[in-house]
Amino acid sequence: MLFTAAHNDLILDIYKWNAEKGRFIPWRQITSDNKNPRMGGQLFEYHGNIYYPAQDCNSNYGGAIQIKKINYSDGEFSFKTVKRITSPHPKMKLGLHTLNEYKGAVVIDVHGYRHPIAGKIVDWMIRIKKKTKSHK
Repeated sequence: MLFTAAHNDLILDIYKWNAEKGRFIPWRQITSDNKNPRMGGQLFEYHGNIYYPAQDCNSNYGGAIQIKKINYSDGEFSFKTVKRITSPHPKMKLGLHTLNEYKGAVVIDVHGYRHPIAGKIVDWMIRIKKKTKSHK
């Protein structure tokens, strides 16, 4: 299977491998009420359970990673967030974008302001703009 949320931040698209066609084909769509189905790393197994890191984009794009336990029963998927991880970097606090493991090495992609003072001012202006739009 292939999980993606490339088309919409509220919908997890699940594709299934089709050997006849030699490609993944759409199989299921799962809607979320939060901006958090976007993949933030590869699926992994831990103690017999399957998990996936999902980007928590509710506050900002890739603001944190939610580790979600995947359950599949009676043809239906369900997900339970078991852990939320924010950036551990002292200067790159805007978010933790991806979390992957390969051959024993863990790779974490965090992000922050290139120009901290200007970045914080721009973020403040964007938040003010959003608030004024929501009050109309």
